[in-house]
Amino acid sequence: MIKNLFLTISILFFLNTYSQKNGVNIIEEVGKKRTLIFAKNTTNKPRSVFFKVHANGYRRSGDRPVIKQLPPNSKTLLITLIPLVDVPSRYTYTFVANKTLENIQLKGKEESEADVAELMKQEIVVFTNSSCSKCDNLKKQLNNKHIKYREIDIDLRERFYKYTWKLLEKKGYRTDTLKLPLASVKGKIFHPINSIATFLNEIE
Repeated sequence: MIKNLFLTISILFFLNTYSQKNGVNIIEEVGKKRTLIFAKNTTNKPRSVFFKVHANGYRRSGDRPVIKQLPPNSKTLLITLIPLVDVPSRYTYTFVANKTLENIQLKGKEESEADVAELMKQEIVVFTNSSCSKCDNLKKQLNNKHIKYREIDIDLRERFYKYTWKLLEKKGYRTDTLKLPLASVKGKIFHPINSIATFLNEIE
């Protein structure tokens, strides 16, 4: 009886631990009816987190960022995502953990170059704009493979554009415009992406 109950629970629920920064883990507890996302502070000191979900197909879009201070050795619920019925659902997220709350509150304002650099070190970031059909194809392939990523429209997020341009100049690129799509995988720049299939093979 106990064994059967355990198997049932295992089918209905699974847990993933993904990002880790400054002693803070993001834990995703995924069930049929909802997904709970926690921040676990594994250190003996307080930590502060900035967390924002970019979600489609859920009751809560996650547009508002979550800024919380975590007690030492604690597990704190950040957000609950409830999927809509008969609607495809997926999400990505931005996560930053700092030692002080004052620094992290700046993320709700305009990002500094240091903030941009920190985010790009932790995520797969895909740079696009509205006129890039190849960008749409890349996003489609990433979604099909269930690869989490953050999309940045370079026409709307100037600081990301400028920071990426500086990185390319340091690598010796001398071009008048960025060739889209362009990607950053935990700080490694992929430019140009001539073959989407090759790029996906490299990051899987």
